[in-house]
Formats: sequence, structure tokens, C-alpha cells
Amino acid sequence: MRVAIKKDIDDDITMIYFRMIEELTPCHIRVLNLLHNPIIWYENKGEKVPSMGSISQLVKRAFPELRGDDQFIKKVIHDLYNEGFINTESIMVMMSGDGMVTSRTTELGKGFIEFVSKVEF
Repeated sequence: MRVAIKKDIDDDITMIYFRMIEELTPCHIRVLNLLHNPIIWYENKGEKVPSMGSISQLVKRAFPELRGDDQFIKKVIHDLYNEGFINTESIMVMMSGDGMVTSRTTELGKGFIEFVSKVEF
């Protein structure tokens, strides 16, 4: 019985992920990837990891095209938080380097990142 329930839950999560692919923008997915592991994200780009700041500043530094568009950044973070993909909605709080580069993804968010990386569009 437990195996059947687990399979049903896995199928449900897959359906949620497909729905999220339809609803989230490419920017949502890029920000989610950044917040999953900021250190690796910056290293892969050949850039220095910020030493302190806010999540908002982390996002703006990673995606210069979003500078000056705080409302859009708040919307993207809000959407990811409401879908249960990240564990914080506070993006303006100043943090030390360790706090700033801590992963913000939930297990559901990590699963979505893995799912998206395997799906062929």
C-alpha cells in the first residue's frame, strides 16, 4: 500500500512540475538556479562571490538586466516562495557572506531544478 501511495505522490509532484513549467518564466528558473547554490552559480560564471548584501542585491548582481526593476524581482521571489520552491520571501535584509550564499531552495525546489534539467522542450 505504501508503495502505491508513494507512486501517486511522485506522479502528483511530476504533474505540479509540468504545471510550473507552463506558469513560470525563464527568469523564474534562472533565479531559482541562482538561489539553489549561489557559490556554484558565481563560480560557473567566473565571477567573485559577493561577500555581503541582500538576496535582492545577489539577484541584481547575477542578472544586471534586472537592476532598477525591484517590483519584478519581488514578484519572481514571491512566486517561487508561494510555489514552495524557496524558503524565504525576505529579499531586502542585509546579510553576511555566509547568509547571503546559503541555499534558499526547498526539497520541492531542488526537485524542480532536477526535473527541468531532464525535460526536453
